[in-house]
Amino acid sequence: MGYDNVDLVSDFARRTRENLKVIEALASTHLGKKPVPKVWEFTQLVNSLLGLLVFPQQEWFDKLPDTPLADMPEPCWQNIHIVTWERKHRRGPLKGVLKDRTFKELAICLRNSIAHFNVTFECDNRGEIKTIRLWNIPDENHPELRDFEIALDTVTLRHIAVTFIGQMTRPTQHKG
Repeated sequence: MGYDNVDLVSDFARRTRENLKVIEALASTHLGKKPVPKVWEFTQLVNSLLGLLVFPQQEWFDKLPDTPLADMPEPCWQNIHIVTWERKHRRGPLKGVLKDRTFKELAICLRNSIAHFNVTFECDNRGEIKTIRLWNIPDENHPELRDFEIALDTVTLRHIAVTFIGQMTRPTQHKG
């Protein structure tokens, strides 16, 4: 079945949600069950987030809410481990605590990190991927100077992906 070209971003997000459900049912790693061999939930979450962040045009990002992360309804947002967040912004440097950050700012930082492949994966003692670390570098001549760095576990990564899907599938989202 082809994509809905009139509402492509929403259709892509809905399909991503359905794919995540299938992978989670097969892997069940986040529920502590024995995963099906060769099914990697974390990899699918990264692929989903990649598509959700990079696929939409900038116009879609401009429509994201400037909701402070502290005001997001789920408590998962308070558990995000941000190592560094000193990005420059039209209002000046973004320094301070997580509660001062917005969903839109986080989306842009994640998009830039993934699009420029500023990514590493961290494993547990069994070799299972448990965390993705993402960062941004404002000056490629100085890669050691990161202005954004975040570490996301499986639960938080899934929560972010589901939140993006929810934003992208809102009925009023991205309609001409």
